[in-house]
Amino acid sequence: MVPPQVLEVPQANYPEEALEKGLEAAVGLALTIQADGTVTDVEVVSPAGMGFDEAAVEAVGRMRCLPATVDGEPTPVRITYTYRFELEEKPAPPPPEPILLAEGDILERGTRKKMAAVAVAPSRSASRMARWSGSVGSIAARRA
Repeated sequence: MVPPQVLEVPQANYPEEALEKGLEAAVGLALTIQADGTVTDVEVVSPAGMGFDEAAVEAVGRMRCLPATVDGEPTPVRITYTYRFELEEKPAPPPPEPILLAEGDILERGTRKKMAAVAVAPSRSASRMARWSGSVGSIAARRA
């Protein structure tokens, strides 16, 4: 005997409630592939619930197959089949903004004394390597 070959498995309608909840499932089915390659007598043998069973039965009923053969003659066969419902992978979120590391001294205008505990905040348009300089001193900053 040469087993049947699945040529095409139609896409099942993903159950709306399961999709909203982000659920995936596998539905175990028993089905007959007739001598002409059509699928009949689809039964759920391992249910998943949430509308997955009905969607799997409907999709597998439209499946296209090459029939099994015995001595070269097409013959109907009963098989088990698992229809899997898997969500498409979502793209990874963008990486967080890099931390800005600053090196150097802040000098007081006029006296040029080093200032302690001074916060420096670059503008949102700062590039990978930014340089601030002026009468208050010079700071080179680089992104981590």
